[in-house]
Amino acid sequence: MKYFITILCTLFFTGCELFVFGTKRTYEPEPTRETSVGTVYLFKAELDSANARAAAGLLVTTSGDPILAIERYEMEDDIARLGRILFQMPITQVKTDTLSKTNHRLRCEFNYMKNITFSAMRIRDKWFITEIQGLQEKQ
Repeated sequence: MKYFITILCTLFFTGCELFVFGTKRTYEPEPTRETSVGTVYLFKAELDSANARAAAGLLVTTSGDPILAIERYEMEDDIARLGRILFQMPITQVKTDTLSKTNHRLRCEFNYMKNITFSAMRIRDKWFITEIQGLQEKQ
């Protein structure tokens, strides 16, 4: 009987992680401009907070030049529309294609059904979004 209790206590204290209840542990990068993926998460956070002006501030032209203020102002309606479409949709998958040290292409899946491809460029140690392609259903 003494051995049975010892074995039972040993199994109880060492087997606590046999069954885990709760939320799924996933990695979500920090929304910063220090990485290309973080820039996309920051862009999504700005869209979720309905801050189209700040989201437009993360964009540059494909050559790396800043977008003119009038162009950024004109883009705000389109960015706000994108924000309404993607509102509170989690980013479920990100695939990064490294084109060069300073250019990445990120294919993001939102809520397992919408795909958007972002092109990002590194300028002076900060990442900017240069292009947003397609809002299409997952195939």
